[in-house]
Amino acid sequence: MNHKLPGILVTGASGFIGRNLLKTLKNDFHVFAMARRTQSEVGVARHQNIDWMLVDLAESDQVDRAVQGILNKGGIKFVIHLAGYYDFSYDDHPEYERTNVGGTANILEASLRLKPQRFIFASSLVVSEFSPEGEVITEKSPPDANFAYARSKRAGEEMCKEYAASFPVSVVRFAAIFSDWCEYGPLYMFLKAWLSKCWNNRILAGRGESAVTYLHVHCLVKLLEQIIVKHKHLPQFDIYLASPDRAISHRTLFQLSTRFYYGETRKPIHLPLWIVIPGIYLRDWLGRLTGHRPFERPWMARYIDHQFQVDASYTRTVLNWHPVTRCFLIRRLIFMIERLKSAPGEWQLKNEAAMKRTGERPNLLIAETLLKHQDAIINDILNEITAPENADRFKNYQKLDREKLHWYVTIACNLLMTAVRTGDRLSMSNYARFIAGIRIREDFPFEEISTGFRIMGDTVFTTLSSLHLFKEKEHLLRDNVSLTIQLAIDEIEDAYEQAIHTHGDASCEQ
Repeated sequence: MNHKLPGILVTGASGFIGRNLLKTLKNDFHVFAMARRTQSEVGVARHQNIDWMLVDLAESDQVDRAVQGILNKGGIKFVIHLAGYYDFSYDDHPEYERTNVGGTANILEASLRLKPQRFIFASSLVVSEFSPEGEVITEKSPPDANFAYARSKRAGEEMCKEYAASFPVSVVRFAAIFSDWCEYGPLYMFLKAWLSKCWNNRILAGRGESAVTYLHVHCLVKLLEQIIVKHKHLPQFDIYLASPDRAISHRTLFQLSTRFYYGETRKPIHLPLWIVIPGIYLRDWLGRLTGHRPFERPWMARYIDHQFQVDASYTRTVLNWHPVTRCFLIRRLIFMIERLKSAPGEWQLKNEAAMKRTGERPNLLIAETLLKHQDAIINDILNEITAPENADRFKNYQKLDREKLHWYVTIACNLLMTAVRTGDRLSMSNYARFIAGIRIREDFPFEEISTGFRIMGDTVFTTLSSLHLFKEKEHLLRDNVSLTIQLAIDEIEDAYEQAIHTHGDASCEQ
């Protein structure tokens, strides 16, 4: 890490926007990237200026430990809080309260210790209801939308305003953010239908006038950069709109995308609302019965032929920022279509990934619970290995000084916890092979070391499965703990077999 660079904390670093933001920030900042997924899992290349931190923001203990780590490494100047949960179903999922409200409260409270020069909060244009025809949404529009996601973002904005008494805060309400691969859920679903051979590939609801504003992720990154550049000259608390002024209708998108894809203009079939609305409810009801609900949900019906028009002139003036003309959706749509044609597999993978929203990460929950019960687990393992009735099974381990044995068990438990937290079992497998080499030279039989690992796995499994937290979730413990232990034992067995093959050492025989 280059500790001479100013520090910046980015939450939600593993998301679509976070990943794109890191590409720019990593050259000028020491980036503390908080995420629920590992760096390798989301395809972010390792970089000397990126310090990746696996943190569930809804867990205050995890946030506190991460903040202490940041302070130990020099602290930060800015916080960009992107992390949040979103589900296009609009159902009242508990993650809205847990992550969007609770997580935001935790990171704001943590920022009292970090003392940022500016805190940037990612909100959304949809905190405001669609404006009546002839009116526009501005930076002063009230956050009056009444569905779970909008309420959670409104709560975040309100908390930010309170904490602005302690440090400067900029709230940024995002439009529909897209890339040249699309990566915006509703737009992806439209293109997927219109450019297919499905029965609904020419259907538009109502007059096709439904419209929202779209902003290229490149332009959003530039806006966030401008807030950082101009942070000393901005108000203590303010709201900005990351959006162009022009909303684009479904009809326009249909005409352009089908022409670019098929090389000819296709005429849409407009279905009147008296057909569309009952159809949406019927398909959703059937989807609930079969377990495969369609993307179109009943809440969408109320917005058919409504337009979300925006006036972001205040933002453009204050930040000296403008969406780049070449990045307008009607200009980038052809690039999207070309990527769809030339790399359909990658196009689909990127968009399916963007559709998934991260809720509870069971691996983080298991790792945190393992940490809380670590001392008791280590003592249980030591007592099992050193018990007099197990003298035959652990004759070599029982010859070791208990303090040294405690050290070995602690290392193994820490590596198991790391493997569970990161989802990377390789560290545990590598340690198992390393320790197997040592034990082979010390004439430990295979069964003694493999049984020791099994006892560790069984102790962790038994301890955690007895907690109410993991009631009816034993499969998660098997996937994250038991499977990791089994892979480690397989690595040990392989090391012993290679030793026998190479040296013919009788002590390596099982």
